[in-house]
Amino acid sequence: GGTIALGGYTLTVPATGTAALLATANVFEANQTISNTAPSLTLTDTTGSAKSLTIAVDANFAQLRESAGAANSLLALDLANNVASIGLVPDPTTKFYVKASGANQGAILGEAAGTGSVIAVYGYAISAATPNYALYGTASGATTNWGLYIDAGNSYLGANVGINAIGFGTSAVGVLSFGIGTP
Repeated sequence: GGTIALGGYTLTVPATGTAALLATANVFEANQTISNTAPSLTLTDTTGSAKSLTIAVDANFAQLRESAGAANSLLALDLANNVASIGLVPDPTTKFYVKASGANQGAILGEAAGTGSVIAVYGYAISAATPNYALYGTASGATTNWGLYIDAGNSYLGANVGINAIGFGTSAVGVLSFGIGTP
């Protein structure tokens, strides 16, 4: 091994033959590429309680995760299908998938604040196929399961409401018609 110092940089070649460039800061003026069968980059914060970030690519998947965390625990990308997920392996049939596990966790929170009218969560479904769903949900596994729960505020439905029916008017309860107009 040996050491060479030049212009504020130190090149150290230990007995293992691995070279490391050490300095107060490294400035790259060109794109950097890491080539490997499963390349990764770890950004380590050396302060006492800090976390580290690992960016890893393997086959068609890339992930960003806390270095001590499990694979796909933070952000995962399916590069072949152009989809992303948080908390699990990406599902190629869903462009963005979020999974929360554990007690008292929510998967997605939308908040909008402003001086005018705001919308926190908005869904839009467009297709020639039938049916289309702008909002679709399932709740199961507990003693009480709410498919839709509005905690506060008025609710406005701008069209017919089907109760226990896929095609409106096909169930025993049928279609409830409400006044349609501006809430």
